[in-house]
Amino acid sequence: MEDMDMLEAVYERKSRMIPVGPQPSVGGGDFQQPMMQWKEEEESAMGMDELLAHAGYNVRASDLTHVAQRIEELDSLLGAAAPADILAQDTVHYNPSDLVSWIEGMLDELVPQQPTATSSSDMESVVTTITHQQQQHLDFGGIPPPPPHQQQGYGAAFNPNVLYADQMDLSKNEVGVVASHSQIAASTTPRPASGSSSSTSPHGIPPHAAGGMTSAAAMPTIQESDELSGVRLVHLLLACANAVQRGDLAAAGDMVAQLRILVAHPSSSSSAMARVATQFVEALSRRIQNSCYNGGGDRQYHHHQSQQQQQRQQQFKEESSDPGNTNNGAMDEILHFHFYETCPYLKFAHFTANQAILEALEGHKSVHVVDLDLQYGLQWPALIQALALRPGGPPTLRLTGIGPPQPHRHDLLHEIGLKLAQLADSVNVDFAFHGVVAARLNDVQPWMLTVRRGEAVAVNSVFQMHKALVEEPSDGGNPAAGGNGGGGRRSSPIDEVLRLVRNLKPKIVTLVEQDADHNSPVFMERFMAALHYYSTMFDSLEACNLAPGSVEQMVAETYLGQEIGNIVACEGAARTERHETLTQWRIRMARSGFQPLYLGSNAFKQANMLLTLFSGDGYRVEEKDGCLTLGWHSRPLVAASAWECC
Repeated sequence: MEDMDMLEAVYERKSRMIPVGPQPSVGGGDFQQPMMQWKEEEESAMGMDELLAHAGYNVRASDLTHVAQRIEELDSLLGAAAPADILAQDTVHYNPSDLVSWIEGMLDELVPQQPTATSSSDMESVVTTITHQQQQHLDFGGIPPPPPHQQQGYGAAFNPNVLYADQMDLSKNEVGVVASHSQIAASTTPRPASGSSSSTSPHGIPPHAAGGMTSAAAMPTIQESDELSGVRLVHLLLACANAVQRGDLAAAGDMVAQLRILVAHPSSSSSAMARVATQFVEALSRRIQNSCYNGGGDRQYHHHQSQQQQQRQQQFKEESSDPGNTNNGAMDEILHFHFYETCPYLKFAHFTANQAILEALEGHKSVHVVDLDLQYGLQWPALIQALALRPGGPPTLRLTGIGPPQPHRHDLLHEIGLKLAQLADSVNVDFAFHGVVAARLNDVQPWMLTVRRGEAVAVNSVFQMHKALVEEPSDGGNPAAGGNGGGGRRSSPIDEVLRLVRNLKPKIVTLVEQDADHNSPVFMERFMAALHYYSTMFDSLEACNLAPGSVEQMVAETYLGQEIGNIVACEGAARTERHETLTQWRIRMARSGFQPLYLGSNAFKQANMLLTLFSGDGYRVEEKDGCLTLGWHSRPLVAASAWECC
């Protein structure tokens, strides 16, 4: 009760403080320093505030400005946790009348000490341990934890015309939106009572979260830790995701607010766990907003949002989901180029696929490469130069690039084709380019690819095939399980795409995909697998020579954050990041009439040479049944494979 009396006196005195304008500094003279002073009702002869002195607290009038500021901080921290938890501390106030020292002491106990950054080697083990505990204790339907390893002018033939698949009256269903990176203002992180424990409910999550919170007052108390606790972050992230799955958006929103405080503390900038958690928090926030505007979930949570906030959220949602948004296109290009330059994953995919194509097409005088996702054409300069050096002279090369519609009919494919044609001309490679614009791969028809008799065809897919795994509304089955429908059901998009590829009779199909299982229809399963996978990915960024807090680090994390946002925040056709494991792709490809082509030793050596460009020894290239995987320590992250028709 003594603590409560002291707080009441503080707040009563605080309410009597009246701000006035700038005043001359003490001592007179010409020097004046503008500042905010507080008008006092009375001051004693000793300089002590008389009103607070009557309450038993000694505060000098000259200290009131500082005390008021510290009161504001204390007020915000007390509001972020249950009062009973804060005031239940076993704290001894040796001089309760010294109000200034008492407030400073309270703040010291509420604000955590400078945390020690969670080491990259520990972060994956933290996530693995917690997700395993969740799998054992939470009622998530028997979720299996992810595996622990887991030049001017050109004489080349060039076709400036780009074929638009949507001009053929095909379906124009646009695929969805990914969460963009947003900055979070730094905030002070509350800390629990020294006498409180870091106990959890019998289900392995904080008791407040397990009880299903419905208000900010019921937000989970922050567990005691000397560092920015990775365990606490993972527990709270999983509790928030569980609330989202069961439709309790009020509880989920409260936990998102708590997570924002945890990850935004200035001292957490060096913590890889906090950085990956930031991306998941933003994705969860986006999912909650989308659920509100789609009429689902807790309507009370929706009702309590201000109209102005709803308008801002709706505007953000519309701008982000607009496929014609120019800013989104420019940002995607920047992220793609920076990620390509700073991290090994895209280079590994391109070099490994190119080596396999070179070996498969050796000796053929006319080759045709069909790229299912041209992106910005970064894969093909190296192949063009390698073909130029081929013994006996380079072959005739035709490249067909497929890409999505661009804003305002901007012809990105045409621009990329021009640049590649200029490069090919400079190294004396007979080159022709053909572009096909299609919103979805299954919109593409064989005749659009203009395959000619006598050409040796190679089909290339880098981080693209998984986007065709979207479920069809008429098919209630799970595409991740490998079913292709039956009876009168319509074929799934992935079956249509693989049928298209097989009809081209390619010499080789190169397939590079994330080696992860992010295509579960159950949100909680997908969330846990993604948290495990991207925690490892963020760990690996530390070996990419990125300075902590640098723009390069932020861009790389934002690139991965887009994938996280799509996996977590989107459903239906909008969820395009439907990653599957190498084992799942093996089953799917075999079922579609393909057999594996073993990647040779040259591809293995080349991939290992690539890794010498990056510091540390955490990256690993491994051969697995004729396929190559690039991973971080013992966890494979990207898998490259090659296939031919049976």
